[in-house]
Amino acid sequence: MIAQQPDRRGVARRSLLNLKQAFAGAAIAALMLAAPATIRAAECPAPHEPRIPLSEQPAINLDKHKKQLLAYHDGNYIDDIGAVIADARAYVERRAVEVKNPAVVLDIDETSLTNWTNLEEDNFGFIKDGPCPEQPNLACGFDAWILAAHAGPIEPTRTFFNANHSARSRSAISTAPASTIGPA
Repeated sequence: MIAQQPDRRGVARRSLLNLKQAFAGAAIAALMLAAPATIRAAECPAPHEPRIPLSEQPAINLDKHKKQLLAYHDGNYIDDIGAVIADARAYVERRAVEVKNPAVVLDIDETSLTNWTNLEEDNFGFIKDGPCPEQPNLACGFDAWILAAHAGPIEPTRTFFNANHSARSRSAISTAPASTIGPA
């Protein structure tokens, strides 16, 4: 029963005690609803920190960050992706036997396919429109790059996809933004 007390103007208000009980009940309900997500999150491996080389100091010039990106790509980039994919593969293999219809959905850009050539040709700028001649020192329009379908596979992801595709899991590559797919 909710006790109500009139205020100075004669308007009925819930008592402080009942409000505290309502908030406590809502908090307990929220925790109970969040518990399965918390348990699932606990199953996830620890995130990997990318091993990006330090930028020259002071990093006041964009070219210094571009050098950093080039060094990372030529160094640890694929190995860092491979480490994350190895965790994903172990998780999928462990969970595949526990679910009725296991499935894997992968993003395309910089997960399954690399646009590194386009990024490098455009000097890390984004040029949406225009042709993409794929020649040194010439800009490459992103839309033309996508239509040319020259993006190469990211090998650790391709290996992961092929292993899942040939195993019990179904694999798919999505072009939809993650926000439109919904929770797993």
